[in-house]
Amino acid sequence: MPIYPSADQRGALATLLANKPIYMLNLLKYRDKALYENPTEAQKKLTGREAYQIYGKNTAKCIAKVGGKVAFYGNAALLYIGNEGDFPYDDVIIVEYPSKDAFMEMQRMPEFQSGMKDRQAGLDYQLLGACLAENFGGKI
Repeated sequence: MPIYPSADQRGALATLLANKPIYMLNLLKYRDKALYENPTEAQKKLTGREAYQIYGKNTAKCIAKVGGKVAFYGNAALLYIGNEGDFPYDDVIIVEYPSKDAFMEMQRMPEFQSGMKDRQAGLDYQLLGACLAENFGGKI
């Protein structure tokens, strides 16, 4: 399964309204052992979750620089409704950005790009969805 967006997916994100907050829903499945290209001795000892947490610590600073925040981070505890096997994820993260432009700006930051090796080493696969807030029976 992919861990990077396709060109079509990047293009679709560009069509979202620029002036509305965007919430990025991350469903993460980690490797048992981190898989680095030419790993250091320390990297050889990391689990996928540990490698991704290195990426997360770096990325949290980038998120803040563009005015975003982590709205939720937690364990994907169980599938409540659905078919067995449809929810094989370890963690769920929801990140709020002031706009899709802020999200795209973060993607271009050199300090964000420098952490991609840890993300790639840690993830087995991921689903990443762009969500726009709506009113659901009251003010959100």
